[in-house]
Amino acid sequence: MEESAARFQSLLLPRTLRHNSGQSEYGRRSLGCCERIPRNPVEAQSLESLLRLAEASYITPDAVWGFPAVKAMLLAARHDIQLHGYDKYRTTFKKALDYARLLAPMEVAMETAGRRMLQTFPPYDLAFEANIPVLFEMVAHHVKVDAERPWSNPFDDFLEAAEDVRNHYRELSKTDFENTLLRKWIVDSLMAAARVHWALLMQPPAGTEGHVDKVDQSLRWLVSWVPALFPERTQPYGFYITEAADSLACLGISLLEHDRIETAQGCASAIAGLATNSAALRPEPYAIADLHERLEVLARAADALGKAQAAVAIREQIQRPATVSAADWPHFLEACQTRLRQLDRGLQERRRDRYGPRDDPVAELQRILNRGAA
Repeated sequence: MEESAARFQSLLLPRTLRHNSGQSEYGRRSLGCCERIPRNPVEAQSLESLLRLAEASYITPDAVWGFPAVKAMLLAARHDIQLHGYDKYRTTFKKALDYARLLAPMEVAMETAGRRMLQTFPPYDLAFEANIPVLFEMVAHHVKVDAERPWSNPFDDFLEAAEDVRNHYRELSKTDFENTLLRKWIVDSLMAAARVHWALLMQPPAGTEGHVDKVDQSLRWLVSWVPALFPERTQPYGFYITEAADSLACLGISLLEHDRIETAQGCASAIAGLATNSAALRPEPYAIADLHERLEVLARAADALGKAQAAVAIREQIQRPATVSAADWPHFLEACQTRLRQLDRGLQERRRDRYGPRDDPVAELQRILNRGAA
């Protein structure tokens, strides 16, 4: 046991706590990426102290203060947004995003070592009151027309925060998540942040309707990073990648309903990107078929909504991966046809929510088809 702990500490120590004059490597890097933001010195020092506490928990056996320290950072960001909204020149939100990203590789190591049973890293825990999507939603709630500057874009602060959130997930995509559940929690939180955009598109605050196209564009940019969280590898991703495709397909269907065609096609492109990455090193017929089926669901929804050109554009993304030879392609087509037959049976049967509160693109397609038949 002691030898195992020593090996684990030797793995983590070079990556976490290389102190120089009392400051950790992560602390120096984090401050370096955020030093352009003027801050209250006491607040900045407190946040860095919380980071150090979180860092120390990764090399201390049975430490219990790691998650509380991370939660304290996020709660501080929530309090800052409650008081001040989002201000790129004074916010703890971006700092919390940076620190969460820097700790993510350590969370991977902890989960790989079996030390994260039934625990979710707080920034991506959708049950936690100050997770990243919740903080982002709080920023959205501050969107309103400025009576003193009616010419300004009321979404300016939201779009600044959206860029920070998008950059957070972009940088996270460089992390090797191995086979951990952390990848799933991060993708779930990204899609929750996407739904914050969606809510503003569906019900923009009074007087802001003329500015929502920038929100639509920001949503399109955000979902484009989903495939990067499932990079090319030899081992299949299994259910996690199809769950991501389900979320994208459901979002795409809703966007089609509200004539946000380009962003709906962006969801389709993200699903196609998942298929491309899945097939890059070790293509597996049913893994590809599962993702192509989601594209077909989205295309059928476009057909049912009278958006034939969008349906054609979506189906054009169902293609033979470059890594699959022409000789092997019939096996993949057979798998795809099997999935489509199952889809047709599912649409004919009375569907029940057998899986609890999760995205179900087939149920969404059936809702669209039923609406057209009514």
